[in-house]
Amino acid sequence: MTSLLTISDFVGDRSIPNSGNKEVMERINFFIAKYEPICLGKTLGADLYEAVLDEDPLVSGSRIDKLITGDGSWKGMKQLVLDFVYFYYVSDSVTLNSGKTVIIPQIDAAYNISPATKLVDAWNSFYHGTQQMELYLNDDANIDVYPEFDVTQSFALDCFAGPINEFDI
Repeated sequence: MTSLLTISDFVGDRSIPNSGNKEVMERINFFIAKYEPICLGKTLGADLYEAVLDEDPLVSGSRIDKLITGDGSWKGMKQLVLDFVYFYYVSDSVTLNSGKTVIIPQIDAAYNISPATKLVDAWNSFYHGTQQMELYLNDDANIDVYPEFDVTQSFALDCFAGPINEFDI
């Protein structure tokens, strides 16, 4: 399966500065390749994730297309993955590995501002999206369309994704 996300998806509240820069583009693509499969596997569960990999998501109107793009009742998996990847990209961008320790770099003539608000917003958007996804997949109209998603996956999802705040409480 090709990636659901591209660099051009990181716009608006999820924009990444200098995304046209070659090094930044490589880094974004690295984070997409690393975190998109994790997000899909953890949120959909192994069986439904395998179905997404096996079926062509580009077939308009297919069950996988509706899962990825949403159907009006929820945003779709693409938005969940975007929030998830953005969260980890920004989290990692705050610090640098100096070889001896992890540091927060100081930039001349600039202020370091905490990314906590952006991180909390991205994660909580992801969390609320997972709640919408659960409702969508467990809806009576969809329960037979996505038989791979079951109650045990709902429980696992609740353990994986919960809301956060800036105080980590």
